[in-house]
Amino acid sequence: MTGVSEKAGSSTNLGAGVNVTTTKQSVAAVETKITLNEEVIGGVNLPGKLKYDVSSKTWTSPGGLVYGQGSEQGNRILHILEHAVANPTKPTHSIFSVPRSRIIELVDEAWITKSGQGILQTNGNRTWTVDMGRQVGTDGQTAVQIVVRDGTSEIITAFPK
Repeated sequence: MTGVSEKAGSSTNLGAGVNVTTTKQSVAAVETKITLNEEVIGGVNLPGKLKYDVSSKTWTSPGGLVYGQGSEQGNRILHILEHAVANPTKPTHSIFSVPRSRIIELVDEAWITKSGQGILQTNGNRTWTVDMGRQVGTDGQTAVQIVVRDGTSEIITAFPK
């Protein structure tokens, strides 16, 4: 990820209310935490918390989704968090109705409760539309669309549908 140092004690603001802080816990361990609007995201097995892997530069959610590098925003976390606010420059852009700090947890919930094999897209990604049984989008959407690389849990995007 551009601009993020893996050096212990470093902190980087990624914009959109997201900060990455790396602290050295011991000689063998370095822990990176992502902060969303003052809420620390980085614990183990807590709803919505991500664990950072320094070697692969990926974050893994408690539900097993892997958020890697890529997208216009720099990484998949920031890409999905774009759906926390309106974007008038995009003709189609849905917005989650949950707070930004709960989006990862909601996407995990959708991933865990999805059923079937999803739909293989022509670009090689696989997609599921998961009915959440409640409103999850600001325009009344009740489903979450999840797109991953086929055969993996590497998330490309997720948004209300």
